[in-house]
Amino acid sequence: MTARPASVTRAPSVRRESSESALARCPRAAPAPRALQSSKSASSLTRGSGTPGSPGSPELPSVEELKRMIEETKKEVREIRQVESKTRWQIVREERRDKLAQTIATQSELRDWRWKQVEGMKALALQRAQEAKEVDLKESKEFVQFKREAKLRSKEHELQYQTEVYEDRKKDSAWTVEKAREASQQEQALVREKVEDVQQLRQEKKQQVEQQKVIAAQERALQEHMDVAHLARQLAAEKERLLENLQFSRSCLQAPLRRR
Repeated sequence: MTARPASVTRAPSVRRESSESALARCPRAAPAPRALQSSKSASSLTRGSGTPGSPGSPELPSVEELKRMIEETKKEVREIRQVESKTRWQIVREERRDKLAQTIATQSELRDWRWKQVEGMKALALQRAQEAKEVDLKESKEFVQFKREAKLRSKEHELQYQTEVYEDRKKDSAWTVEKAREASQQEQALVREKVEDVQQLRQEKKQQVEQQKVIAAQERALQEHMDVAHLARQLAAEKERLLENLQFSRSCLQAPLRRR
């Protein structure tokens, strides 16, 4: 068993930041508008100042001044709302930016972890392949060595066997020569017998051929004699028939002459 490479590690944990930390990193709220500060100071001065005739008693503002103060207050309220909306939007945008940066960092860290995993697996596969190759090479060398030794042992056994056979044949060489001589003599005798048999067969065949020729000549002569005898018999029969016809013709000719 091989050790697992150090590059194969666990997946990193995803770190999350709270909204409080995002708010802490957000820019501070913009200061209040100057109109609000000036109106507050003006109202405080108005409320704090008395009439020249009666010191210490409050002076009531006029309607136009009240309207102007209301308008300024509304304007200040709108400006405060705008500042608050802008601040909230900045906070939301900062939170989104932080989340995006955190997501990108997490993805980058996960990608790096996966790359390390892949590299670790490649290194492990390469290591196992190298180990398997070394094992195969070692086994191949051992097998070649075993074959070489077996071949040498086989050659030694074969050489020893051939030596023993040679010694045995050398010891029995005289007996082998004698047996070979006897076998040669027997073979020569057999050859002579075969030659005599062949010559005898040739003589017998020659005699048979001559005898067949004599028989054939006798048969031809007999056949010729029989043919001549048959022809003679045919001629004799033909002669007798002609004589009978001639005699009959003569008798027929003599008969009318006697009647006359």
